[in-house]
Amino acid sequence: MALEIGEIFGRIERARNLSALWSLMLRHFTEAGFGAIAYIVFDRGRVGQVVALLERGFPPDIVHAYAEMGYGQHDPTLRVVMATGQPDTPSRVAERFNLSPEERQYKGLMRGLEAGDALSLPLYGPHGRDAYGILGQPADPEFFRTARRTELHMAAQAAHLKAFSLLRRRRPDDGHGLSPREVEILGWVAQGKSNSVIADILQLSPGTVDTYLRRIFEKLNVTDRTSAAVKGVGMGLIRV
Repeated sequence: MALEIGEIFGRIERARNLSALWSLMLRHFTEAGFGAIAYIVFDRGRVGQVVALLERGFPPDIVHAYAEMGYGQHDPTLRVVMATGQPDTPSRVAERFNLSPEERQYKGLMRGLEAGDALSLPLYGPHGRDAYGILGQPADPEFFRTARRTELHMAAQAAHLKAFSLLRRRRPDDGHGLSPREVEILGWVAQGKSNSVIADILQLSPGTVDTYLRRIFEKLNVTDRTSAAVKGVGMGLIRV
């Protein structure tokens, strides 16, 4: 069972680093009934310009498609929730708002990938450091109707503010051992790019990118892409 709002606030405040905070929120939202969680951080003052896409539980094809489609550049749910400040779902947004042709096309593409419905959360930070939370794959199909949206939103907003409180106190870690090329690849990984796409961007072979990624995992002592991205952000290797 998910923690009560007061308890999750207390645990968020006590989180000592970004990795611990990410693990805490994964556990909290999983216990709240969601099988997939995403935290998409925008460039300062530029909603839609993604710096980091951290996720757990979404199928890789959906993550890669989302990145390749401009990180929701034509996502009507992103547009609506960031403008209104209220959580919402793609299905409700499509019913209540007029969509542009590009937004209808985007919605059709995501439907074709069987992305399913999700609860989208607008997150606001200091000096335009905004973000977008997505909670998907609920255990109960009726969950979006019965979920305590305000409490979920409040917890995510508190975690977002805590993340930037932690990042304000950080200093870039020079002891990470990553080469400039590995740091560059880690930055693309943090944006949700697949190995094949990174290879195209950097004009490398996919095998070479895979080798670099294995070295990055070893040097950062992680075993997956999201953990590497979280650690890279926390260490100051990825600018947010």
